[in-house]
Amino acid sequence: MSVGLLLLDDHVAVRAGYRRLLEADARFHVTGEAGTADEAYAMLQALEQEERLPQVAIVDLRLGGRTGFDFIEHASRRFPALRFIVFSMHDSQPAIAHALRVGALGFVSKSSEPGELLAAILAVSWGQQYLDQLCQRAMASGDATAERLKLLTPRELEVLAQLLRGRHLDEIAGALSLSPKTIANHLSAARQKLAVDNDFQLTRQLIDSGWPGA
Repeated sequence: MSVGLLLLDDHVAVRAGYRRLLEADARFHVTGEAGTADEAYAMLQALEQEERLPQVAIVDLRLGGRTGFDFIEHASRRFPALRFIVFSMHDSQPAIAHALRVGALGFVSKSSEPGELLAAILAVSWGQQYLDQLCQRAMASGDATAERLKLLTPRELEVLAQLLRGRHLDEIAGALSLSPKTIANHLSAARQKLAVDNDFQLTRQLIDSGWPGA
């Protein structure tokens, strides 16, 4: 018996592309598709009445109106038998972790090979969690960053919080009543501990890690 699917993506051309991919495989059939969370929710209610509720919903995160996170959290409570895969370009560690927290069982980056989505559908339809290789690396990188953040001193964390507010070295020095040279030394130490080469990489890693100060 083939796996019934709901496609939720606000780009019609994207939905059409992966609908063709999925329907070319006899293991899957598309029960419905929608461009917004509200459309998808209404469709699920109608399909439930017709006793044609899909087994798996494939959900993008960025939608017009409510996000994919909102849809998964809401729909997972209303339709407990339905399983969710996020299929998105937004594949940072915080996004993946949040998707799993609100009820997604799988996460596939749109940068992955098409076979990853097919494998994810099969795994999730069997009740197994599935992260593609790109997402696994993102999660591992986020975990490693969290461990490195523990090496930072309270003063270094204060300096980084100021840096993430867009302040320059002299401004940080004034805000913390320290000399610019001392601030430069703290930033150098933080870059070494987080294994990055410059302040841009430093801020990018902090944001991607979901650090509370970001």
